[in-house]
Amino acid sequence: MSNKSALRVTARAVRKNLHGADSHAGEKAADLLARSLFGRSLHNQSMAGGKVFSGYMPINTEFDPRPIMDFCLELGLKGALPVIADEERLVFQAWTPETKLTQGGFSIPIPNPPTSIVLPDFLFVPLLAVDRKGWRVGYGAGYYDYALRALRKQNAPAPIAVGVCYDGQLVDAVPHHDGDERLDWILTETQLIESGRE
Repeated sequence: MSNKSALRVTARAVRKNLHGADSHAGEKAADLLARSLFGRSLHNQSMAGGKVFSGYMPINTEFDPRPIMDFCLELGLKGALPVIADEERLVFQAWTPETKLTQGGFSIPIPNPPTSIVLPDFLFVPLLAVDRKGWRVGYGAGYYDYALRALRKQNAPAPIAVGVCYDGQLVDAVPHHDGDERLDWILTETQLIESGRE
């Protein structure tokens, strides 16, 4: 088993123990985001109009980002959800709280019927473990790495990727390779960390 695979197994168990321990974790994270310099930047971006964020509907023991998504909607940002388009590709479909959802690949809730594909300016990304440099461990399929790489190549300015997790999912170091894409920020219930900075 590789170091990354071993970390993935451990991280699943850690996240399972953390899940539900703080029923207000999402609200705390949203409040922290609202009070931060990054949150003010989001506000300024939304005032410019047309900016899009991608959230996600939590499955299993994932950190629930819906209060964060509500905050973004209140700012006037437009919403999107990730949708697995094929074996390698993740796309982002327009979403509002009124959008009807169905189960897609990996039981991920997706818009039904499908909505228009959009290019997010900000992405809130689920994870199993992450370090302070922004290296993340997900489920191993590489969907977000591929999507971030494509978005960063075709968008100017590049989209901002924010890993969303519990404090306990922060680790000292995540093994990574050339195909991995680093997160720009990490948001927990108590911290907003700019990757690579203390």
